[in-house]
Amino acid sequence: MSQTLSLYRLQQIDNHIGRTQARIGTIQTLLGEDEALVKVRIEVESAEEIRLSAAKTLHQAEIEADDLRLKIEQIETSLYSGVIKNPKELQDLQQESLSLKKHLATLEEKLLEAMLAHEEADSHEKQAGAKLAETQNRIADEHRCLFEEMSGLNREIDKRTTERQVIVSAIKAEHLDLYARLIRQKKGIAVAGVSDNACDVCGTTLTPAQNQAAQSTNQITFCPSCGRIIYHN
Repeated sequence: MSQTLSLYRLQQIDNHIGRTQARIGTIQTLLGEDEALVKVRIEVESAEEIRLSAAKTLHQAEIEADDLRLKIEQIETSLYSGVIKNPKELQDLQQESLSLKKHLATLEEKLLEAMLAHEEADSHEKQAGAKLAETQNRIADEHRCLFEEMSGLNREIDKRTTERQVIVSAIKAEHLDLYARLIRQKKGIAVAGVSDNACDVCGTTLTPAQNQAAQSTNQITFCPSCGRIIYHN
């Protein structure tokens, strides 16, 4: 096998390994904390806070209404017990009872509003919880697929790495040094193929002599424009 062909195949293997590693990196990012999941969790926490606040408001309204009902009941018991004989005291108790009943009517309206607000908050919290469960299940399914894909990609890298070792063993040390230097200088592409008499990387058209040289198995030829090693099948 010619040195140029070996270098070209080494480049192809390195390109494949690079793309595979990039995909693994993307998968690892996707396997991190999902933005959609974070958003739904925030919604659940917010819904829970609203529901707890509504429950507290409802509880306070119930206590206030119950206390007022008890007070009205005590006043009416005094009114109709026959114990109080003084007309002025009876009139005062009647006025207080009427005033408290009006206040109770207002409290009961607020209590109803608090009950409706609590029901709405409770419903919203349950909906957010269901959405969270659905999102978690979806992400779990997606993650299973991603783990399977990453496992396959790691096997592919192992296979290509073995192939690379075989190719490297057939390349002279000075050519490997040249390849490594060009990899650093040329953004990871040291060897370019030739298609339609032009460099596949920079697109420079080769002269007939350059094109012929790129097909030689006895020498390493460079693109006159980008300086990469060129190989013509």
